[in-house]
Amino acid sequence: MSATSDVVARRIADALARLSDLRAQPVTELLLDEMDRLGSEVRRLSRRVRVLSAAASEPTDRALHDLSVLLDRACAEVADDCATRGIVLRRLLPSDLPALRADAELLVEAIRSVLDNAIHAIGERGTIEIRGRLRSDRLTLEIRNDGPAISPEVVARLSDAGDVLAAGGIGLAVVRRAAEAHGGTVRITSEAGWTVVAIELPCEGRRAPAAAEATPPGSRKWAFSYPARPLGVALAA
Repeated sequence: MSATSDVVARRIADALARLSDLRAQPVTELLLDEMDRLGSEVRRLSRRVRVLSAAASEPTDRALHDLSVLLDRACAEVADDCATRGIVLRRLLPSDLPALRADAELLVEAIRSVLDNAIHAIGERGTIEIRGRLRSDRLTLEIRNDGPAISPEVVARLSDAGDVLAAGGIGLAVVRRAAEAHGGTVRITSEAGWTVVAIELPCEGRRAPAAAEATPPGSRKWAFSYPARPLGVALAA
């Protein structure tokens, strides 16, 4: 865990140093765009440091959670980025998935990390699909993107917990830590036009309480199973 945190901390320091350098330059639109990008990068990396820290200990929030609500939150956070890039974000999940006993914040950030990686892999104009399936008492959440394929060598390195950082997979290291903290696993494949990150987690054989299904304050319900507008993400009524 310390090696991962050290890498993230160095990247935050590099981004902050770059921001400091930019402040001394004349203000232009390009400079402001770059400062926004670096600020977003620092916030993203800071979230991942917090997740790594939380994943190092037993999650404190072990309430039952509806996976759809957790996905609502993660998807809402990346919806603007998808819209800007012309990326269709589509959820294809059964309606009767059981509840997860989980640290909600940890899992939301793990899902967001996979979505961030998928968006980065696609770049512009592509598709991300979120699928789920249940087998006995294990729930598998698959996040698929149709960006450029990953070579078998890189997949092997990303799949190796000891080599994931060397392969550039900070976001995946976060996902792995979060999954392991919940007794789960992570698997990566890249074939047939899709790169898939599959997160397998233990689940309860019952639905989450109704109170847990409410939309968190400040968030919105998003609908993703649609032929989206080329540069838009549809909002549910």
